[in-house]
Amino acid sequence: MKLLEAFSDRLDALSPGSAAPMDLHRALGGAVMAQIAQDWKNRTAWEPGKKRVAFLSGEFLIGRAVYNNLLALGALDQVREYFQRHGRDFGAMEDVAEPPLGVSSSGRFAACLLDSAATLALPVDGYGMRYRYGYFRQGLDGGMQTESADDWFADADPWSVRRENEMVEVAFNGHRVRAIPFDMPIIGYGVPGKKAGIGRLRLWQAEPADEFSYVNYRRDGMGAAFSQSVSAAGINALLFPDDSQRAGKVLRLKQQYFFCSATIQDLCRGFERLYGSDFARFPQALAIHINGEQPAIAIPELIRVLTHQYACTFDQAFDIAVRTFSYCNRTVDPQLLEKWNTALFRTVLPDIFDVVRLIDKKVWLELTGEDIPRREQSAYRMLSGSSVHMARIAVYGSAHTAALSKTHEDALKNKTFAEWHQRDPGRIVRIQGGVTQRRWLALCNPALSDMITELLGGDAWITDLARLKSLDKYADDAGVMTRFRQIKQRNKQALAAWLKSKKSVAIDPARLLNVEIKAVSARNRLLLTALVLLDLYYAVKDGEDVRMPPGTFLFSGKAAPGDEKAGGVIKLISEIAARINAEPAVSRTMQLFFVPDYNVTLAQRIIPAAEIALQPAAANAGYYSSGAIKLALNGAVTAGALNGANAAIFGAAGKGNNYPFGRPGNERNRKTAAPADPYARDPRIKRAVDSLINGAFDDGGTGIFRILHQELVQGSDAAPPDPNGVIADFASCREAMLQAARDSEGHHGFSRRGFMNMLGCASFSMDATVRAYAEKLWGL
Repeated sequence: MKLLEAFSDRLDALSPGSAAPMDLHRALGGAVMAQIAQDWKNRTAWEPGKKRVAFLSGEFLIGRAVYNNLLALGALDQVREYFQRHGRDFGAMEDVAEPPLGVSSSGRFAACLLDSAATLALPVDGYGMRYRYGYFRQGLDGGMQTESADDWFADADPWSVRRENEMVEVAFNGHRVRAIPFDMPIIGYGVPGKKAGIGRLRLWQAEPADEFSYVNYRRDGMGAAFSQSVSAAGINALLFPDDSQRAGKVLRLKQQYFFCSATIQDLCRGFERLYGSDFARFPQALAIHINGEQPAIAIPELIRVLTHQYACTFDQAFDIAVRTFSYCNRTVDPQLLEKWNTALFRTVLPDIFDVVRLIDKKVWLELTGEDIPRREQSAYRMLSGSSVHMARIAVYGSAHTAALSKTHEDALKNKTFAEWHQRDPGRIVRIQGGVTQRRWLALCNPALSDMITELLGGDAWITDLARLKSLDKYADDAGVMTRFRQIKQRNKQALAAWLKSKKSVAIDPARLLNVEIKAVSARNRLLLTALVLLDLYYAVKDGEDVRMPPGTFLFSGKAAPGDEKAGGVIKLISEIAARINAEPAVSRTMQLFFVPDYNVTLAQRIIPAAEIALQPAAANAGYYSSGAIKLALNGAVTAGALNGANAAIFGAAGKGNNYPFGRPGNERNRKTAAPADPYARDPRIKRAVDSLINGAFDDGGTGIFRILHQELVQGSDAAPPDPNGVIADFASCREAMLQAARDSEGHHGFSRRGFMNMLGCASFSMDATVRAYAEKLWGL
């Protein structure tokens, strides 16, 4: 095929059998980019009369492009065979850094959405920041998390095209910075008879407007001469800089404004080329979707550009903005919604603050006209309590706010945005979130994918996941269940080999594999799992018959730098793991490992092998979890708290196919017995919790274990004891984990449960999510 010929030619004098992974990656990427160049240009161009969508997100956790692009082009098997003929491991390109441009479920959602939009040939462009160092590279030192720069720029990046001629300038209170776009293709999955699209992810890189200042050099020396260069480079240096200090807050605010301003200018320029200055037509030509509160600053920025550069009145510009924007909420806790100190915001972005003040005045006039009492108006105001409220700007400045599940919708309507819902009942729209089955099944789990294709008589499921539902007739087929179980076992063996080679972690693939893979935070409650495992350690050591088959517990996830409690939980897991794995009497029953530096590559290895997905996130936290869906899609059962994401999976898989625990969020929020009561009543809980302070484990002299203990048992001035329900859900979590493990010994029944979870995920395709977005939000 032409792609292989182009790939071979690009290796030049290098032999495919001896070329370095970076050279192979560069050559293969270049061959793909050359093949798609013309089609990509045609499909990303603005066309008169055809509406486009701009999807703005502060992060895009896109993962490694090479394998996914080859899958989309139908060339994955041919290139794999080419590597094999030349004695090379096709996985060698994993040695090249993947773009660390995201870390949270928001970033994973954004990446999946772009993949689906391209596969559906919808004109959707992603816009974000080209962070040089991404989040951070995680290590462990004595069980404590360490952070180092993840410099993916150091490796070849054949997928990004610098568009110097489309540069714009962004101003921060008189300081100018050049915004250079780098475009990455998002290649949709093609099927016979229907050509998929090729989308674009445009990432902005900050560069100085003046690289070297002779004025500053003559006045203050060499360091001052390059001050603009250093300042510009800092804007896109790091994803999620620590904002515990003022300097970090200023940087994060600049980052958000930088990519939003560059994007709005770019979109207005593109519109003007086709339609001139008739910006009344802007909402018919373009829809802008903001993913979370981070890009909400794009709303006042569009109003600023329309009023300053295109002679619109404020009311005209605001009306255009509302009809153009839609917003997907990511945080339901009103206390955690993004807001900025008013004085800081006004200092960094005085022009935008003036626009926000006008928006605030507009909503105040409306509320006053509706005779809403002044004491009730503060919940609507953009400027309130010495803060600029970004979520309120996002809700008020857009036509619709999207929820990602039924429980998410209920929380937004009844709590987070209850006032807005009462004023405008049609504003909040539920559109079920999903994942892309291309990367998260077809690519990462080829053996299971082949079985699905064989049973269905074709691979149309790769673009129509709903077809999985028709496989329910095989749920009681012993031969299919045996094959399903064998595939899971081979995936565990492959994971064990990979972990030993890449991470120096030795797991036993014969054991039941329990996994918990997500960001470490109080709301995600890895601490709950840690304390349950600590109790099981004590029980096994004491000779108690816990009736649990030999199992491996595998954890991975990053704690935000500066989050001492989350870092303390990682240290606790490391301490428990060291104890369990070193004691033969216990390790015969349990293995425990924390694998550092969780990323997309690691997820693609763990998810196909997982048998039990541990999902303990608090009931008021997990309204959408792409990780939970991916694990279920690959045949894992879930032992999880009754949060929104898990509840959706439980319902789709059918009763009895998963292991729920805890109380629903609405029950937890009622006035019940004091959270400390189970601690006093249950000796298991007390022994595990008190291990934090009785010297059983070493926290490295940080005192963090004592802080965790105090939060659980005593609380603080800011929160009651056990604010995240760790003690409250301990007993039910323990029972759910044990029951899932025990059920695994009934091989056919357990395989059937995993199989039904896979089928249940037919309802969670991002393709369906994007179709609904296109119809209900974007007007495509």
